Amino acid sequence: MLIFLLAACIENEFQNPPKEASLDTGTPVEDTDLPEDTDLPEDTDLPDDTDDTDTGVAVDTDTGVPVDTDTGVPVDTDEPVDTGVDTVDTDTGGDTDVDTSDDPDTSPPGPITVEGVCGGSTWSGWADPEPATPELNVVGVYESDSGYPGPAYVTVRRAEEMVLVLTSYSAVDWQVELAAGTNVTSVVVSSYDVSSVTFTSATTAPVSYVGWIGACAYEIPDTSPTSGCETPDLEAAVETMSGLAMSSFQGCYAGGEFAVE
Repeated sequence: MLIFLLAACIENEFQNPPKEASLDTGTPVEDTDLPEDTDLPEDTDLPDDTDDTDTGVAVDTDTGVPVDTDTGVPVDTDEPVDTGVDTVDTDTGGDTDVDTSDDPDTSPPGPITVEGVCGGSTWSGWADPEPATPELNVVGVYESDSGYPGPAYVTVRRAEEMVLVLTSYSAVDWQVELAAGTNVTSVVVSSYDVSSVTFTSATTAPVSYVGWIGACAYEIPDTSPTSGCETPDLEAAVETMSGLAMSSFQGCYAGGEFAVE
């Protein structure tokens, strides 16, 4: 009889197991069949919170803001980025574009070098140590040292923008050589008698024959203020004609060979 009762209890325990209690209320709850585990598709990449070390950075061409090349989302970066656009820092006034290779050269021009050789007369010359741009470089003679009319030779090897003025009293055939890379925007010729210009180089410039501008000069400083060719008068005349400040002057009574560098 005892064995029969034990067997009955065990069978009842398996058929009616005790109900689990709710964690919140302690009330027994019915068993709930949970769905079987669902396998994820293979090769499924799950997002993670790690930084993508391969992410590239580019500049949005519309906004100029660095963005992630994969997501298009703006990113913070301490690395300078070349936007290809010259911008100005509102605090310093400086150019914030990293690439300055295409920026114009704003450095002041270097000093002018003038030199010459004159047959039978003394050469003299002067140059402004801080010339303005465009420059106004002047060569003056009374006549050629090779007769009337004769040649005088001028070579320009200076890259700065300039107007070149060639002056004389007598007729002179100016032989002008402009080195490659020079920037002579105009050659102005003034003389009492009719002079001419011949270029001896592949590089040339427009020539303006202005006739007699009322003055001539061949020395600096002017040591003969009653000679009839006065340097201050010529300086005032060429500056009024061109609207530029004279950057250099060189000359001699009978010339000669001259260079502007």
